[in-house]
Amino acid sequence: TAKMNASLRLVAEDRVPQSKIIKSWNVPEWGSKDHTYLDLLSDVMAVGKVSRLYKRLVYDDKIATEVYAYVDAREIGSQFVIEATVKPGGDLKAVEKAIDEELERLHKDGVTQQELDRVRNQFFANFTRQAERIGGFGGKSDLLAQFQVYYGDPSYYKVVHQRILDAKPSDLSAVAKSWIDDGQFVLEIHPYPELNANTEGVNRSAMPELGNPPTVKFPEFIKDKLSNGVEVIFAERKSVPLVSVYLSMNAGYSSDKAGKEGLASFTMNMLDEGTKTRNSLQISEELSALGSNMSTGANLDASFISFSSLNSNLDKTLEIFSDVLLHPTFPQSELDRLKKERLAGIQQEKVTPIQMALRVFPTMLYGKGHSYAVPFSGSGYENTVSAFTRNDLETHYNEWLKPGGAKLIIVGDISWNEMKPKLEKYLSSWKSGTPPKKNITDVPLKDKPVIYVMDRPGSQQSVVFAGNLAPAYAKTDNVAVEVMNAVIGGNFTSRINMNIREDKHWSYGAGSVIFDAAAQRPFLVYTFVQSDKTTETIKEIVRELEEYTSTRPITETELETNKLNQSLSLAGSWETNGAVLGSLSQLVRFNLPDDYYAKYSSRVNSLSIDEIKTAASQVIHTKGLSWIVVGDYAKVGESLKQIGYEIKMIDLDGKILE
Repeated sequence: TAKMNASLRLVAEDRVPQSKIIKSWNVPEWGSKDHTYLDLLSDVMAVGKVSRLYKRLVYDDKIATEVYAYVDAREIGSQFVIEATVKPGGDLKAVEKAIDEELERLHKDGVTQQELDRVRNQFFANFTRQAERIGGFGGKSDLLAQFQVYYGDPSYYKVVHQRILDAKPSDLSAVAKSWIDDGQFVLEIHPYPELNANTEGVNRSAMPELGNPPTVKFPEFIKDKLSNGVEVIFAERKSVPLVSVYLSMNAGYSSDKAGKEGLASFTMNMLDEGTKTRNSLQISEELSALGSNMSTGANLDASFISFSSLNSNLDKTLEIFSDVLLHPTFPQSELDRLKKERLAGIQQEKVTPIQMALRVFPTMLYGKGHSYAVPFSGSGYENTVSAFTRNDLETHYNEWLKPGGAKLIIVGDISWNEMKPKLEKYLSSWKSGTPPKKNITDVPLKDKPVIYVMDRPGSQQSVVFAGNLAPAYAKTDNVAVEVMNAVIGGNFTSRINMNIREDKHWSYGAGSVIFDAAAQRPFLVYTFVQSDKTTETIKEIVRELEEYTSTRPITETELETNKLNQSLSLAGSWETNGAVLGSLSQLVRFNLPDDYYAKYSSRVNSLSIDEIKTAASQVIHTKGLSWIVVGDYAKVGESLKQIGYEIKMIDLDGKILE
């Protein structure tokens, strides 16, 4: 029983005509001896006109309109509750004072034999009337079921009844002193007060002035290396007793070879499905018991394994982490299971319009055979996944998951002097080595637009994507690129969304995004529109992009609004260890300067219109946009031809149809 040691009070207001006070104490579980006596005591206090609280508050002092006392019985622990409703316009403090006085009298004088006899007789009379019926919220069947559920014996009511028959006034007095004490929760409910607006001393002609925003400071971090060559980025944070670890390895979807598409992500998904000493369920169970969580996966450029642990359980979690990283066995049974799940996931992607487009768009942008020309999800293709074997997974693991080029990012409540020996202990056996070099070449921009149409008969909407390749992080001012994209399509109030959704009402949403990649990055405009507005939508997107890079560039108002949005949101963006970990992983993945985030806010605030114009000219290229339309060709085909772009029909895998 979670007995309270002190008083806790909560005051609330509601749309009620009268005030109410509720006092409650945590008391023993249903069916215990103390629970039985407390149940009788609650009747002594507030059942009937002659009960102590009713007689005092309602009948004699007339300060309350109703009062109740009862035991809210539960299996593990119960609550003894007193509720009193204050008379209209009355004083809640006076009611509480009267209740406290009656409780004090109870502790001082105890319960009388006359009171006990009264409530005992009432109990048996009520039980008899209740048992007169067979069922229906309290009949014989309910009573028997209740005792069966709680005690495994439907006849246990006889034990409770004998306890009541044997009860003495001193038993009730004793439980009152044991449980109804200062360890209570008090809830006050008050009617909403009558409030009127103050018309004096307030200037309503202008918005209140904002205070100065907090100074944003990215956590300091250090860099080091382990003995096997793994590079480490470490940031100590004392806010909560957690440690978060993220190991990034230079693999990812771009390491998939032709005919093995999807292997990188599949290998990482299999990594925690079994080791030499643990099976999948044991790994999951041990992590759950520690309160730790672990994930494995991949993105376009990297494969990763990460975990979060209480610092008190860090050693045990690190041991499991190292076991998963260093000793995977890729069990055949788990491979067969995950292969079925992956194939089902691919099939789901191929019937969901947005995913249908995203599966094939990379090939349209980068060209067949490019390392980035794989589905955005990294899931691969049905024929490649179906052919995966344990040998494929082991080969990929041995070839790509190497310490060379790996980055270990750690954020949490521990010092580097404490953390480094732990890492050496668990990771020193990871044999040094370097993964193969990737050949990710730059792709020239397209010189003419093409619309690829994926026919989906019966669709009421069309999914429309337009895109081209933007330069890599290192070749642009990425801060300017972020603000540039926010204005054209990255925010709800962006030009594209306000046009197609808010003004035209053709869509529930439209926008633009620049996908993360270490090399050339896809810049995509996206929307889903009613079928009969597909062609008009394409024209509007082209118009918005062309005007943004020529006759209607970013305005001073748009720049200032988005600068504020970008900079002021930073204060809460590094609130958690995971958020800091995410930003540090961006530094690693895109080879950003160490002071990138330290200078981020000042860089945003210093942006000029000319810098945004430059970013737009580097990213947006309307003359060579690739388009994908997923929709009912019978509805949209003829109107699409009016645009004048080349149109190519493609299947679900992006293959050109003759």
